[in-house]
Amino acid sequence: MKFQGICLITGDVVALARFYDRILQTSSVIDPVHTDIATSGAGLAIYSREAAREDMALCLDAGAGNMTLTFVVEDVDAEHLRLQALGVQLLNEPVTRPWGARSLQFADPDGNVISFTQPSR
Repeated sequence: MKFQGICLITGDVVALARFYDRILQTSSVIDPVHTDIATSGAGLAIYSREAAREDMALCLDAGAGNMTLTFVVEDVDAEHLRLQALGVQLLNEPVTRPWGARSLQFADPDGNVISFTQPSR
C-alpha cells in the first residue's frame, strides 16, 4: 500500500489553492471544484465541500481540526520571514524542538494548521 496524499475539503477551492500556491511556491491550474497542488512527495488536493457532499455523499460533520500538514523546508527562519511578508497568520515563532528539529506553525485561510519543519542537522 502506498500513501498518496491529503485532500483538504473547503468552501472556497480557489482561495485555498491560491494560498497553497503562494506558501509552497508552486503554480497550479486552479479549478473551483478540485485542484491538485504539485508538491515533492505526497500529493495535496483541494476539493469543494459542496462537491464532496453531492458527488461523493460525504458526511463532513465530524473530524475537523485534528490534523496538521507538515512540509520539510531547508531553512525555517528564512521561511518565517517569507511568510510574514506574505501576511500569513503565524501561530508561533520558529523554535528548536527537544528532538532537534526546528519548526513553526501557521494557519491556512480555513484554519488548518500547517507546520514547516527543518530536520536536525
